[in-house]
Amino acid sequence: MVLQKLSNGEILNLIQNLDKNKLCNILELTDKLLSGKTDLKVMDTNTGLAYTDNKNIFLALQEILKFCNNQQDFLIIVKGLNYHELAHSLYTDYDLKWLKK
Repeated sequence: MVLQKLSNGEILNLIQNLDKNKLCNILELTDKLLSGKTDLKVMDTNTGLAYTDNKNIFLALQEILKFCNNQQDFLIIVKGLNYHELAHSLYTDYDLKWLKK
C-alpha cells in the first residue's frame, strides 16, 4: 500500500467528513474493555492535544489532524494518544494528599 501526503485542502475535507462521535465511541468501548472502567468517557475537545481527568479522556481531533499526512497516520496517532491517556487513568495516582505536606 502506498500512502500519499494529503494537501491542506484534503486534510480540511477529512476533518469535515470525520464522524468524531463514532470515533470517540469506538475508542471508549475499547478502553472500557481494556480497563474494566465502565464509567470512562472519550470526548473530543478544543484544548491541548490529549489529557485525562481519570474519568474522561479528552482528544483534540482537529488539532491532531494537523500532524498527519494521511488517514493512517491520523488513526495511529489518535489511538496512541488515547491509550497513553488510558494508561494514566489506570496507573497515575490521582490522590493529591501528598501535595499538602
